[in-house]
Amino acid sequence: MEENEMYEQNTFRTNKSTVSHLTKAIREGIRQADEEGVSEKMVDDLQELLLTLQQADCQAFATDTCTLELPGNSIDQNPPILVSVQHDVFGLSCCIEPTLADAETPCGIIKNACSVNEIRATGYINYYFNFPLLTFFNSGEEDCGKKVPRIFSCSGSTCVNEIIGYQSLEDPDPCPDFCSDAVLSVAIRCAVYHASNSLAVTYIILHLLPSCTSK
Repeated sequence: MEENEMYEQNTFRTNKSTVSHLTKAIREGIRQADEEGVSEKMVDDLQELLLTLQQADCQAFATDTCTLELPGNSIDQNPPILVSVQHDVFGLSCCIEPTLADAETPCGIIKNACSVNEIRATGYINYYFNFPLLTFFNSGEEDCGKKVPRIFSCSGSTCVNEIIGYQSLEDPDPCPDFCSDAVLSVAIRCAVYHASNSLAVTYIILHLLPSCTSK
């Protein structure tokens, strides 16, 4: 087996595994959203995100995780299931590399029949998100019983090395503009661990990358 073919197959398996993990997390998020009685809009957003991932053969994405460690006994609200993420995509670059592609014909698939440009997003995406939670950080007001909203945040950097599409060798500018073309970033709550005074909340960070055909 050729080295490039082996790499592509391993990448395919990894992406399929990641999509499976993400869809499972989103379905669990939808279930928890129903139980917790969150807004219909959040449920709709989760459903839309799930549909996008189910079409992931045509959708490039990068993922990360971010864990917040909170003083659990001072928190009086469940962390949100879905959070919008702010990102900085200035660290993304577009790489163009000619590669061989198969051709589908009425007589079957011809391996390595033509040359195309493989378009890949590489580099990193810096991200940040926050959300308010009701807390007892009240400096003793109302006999320590006053509930006060406080902001909690998480930030990090996601490494990116993803194929975002294929284009003709004749296309003089096949790359998307990552700053102008929408990169959508969200955080999905995937795990909550509460023990004694410790509350650990883990989010999957999902960056949906633009296709090179969307420029």
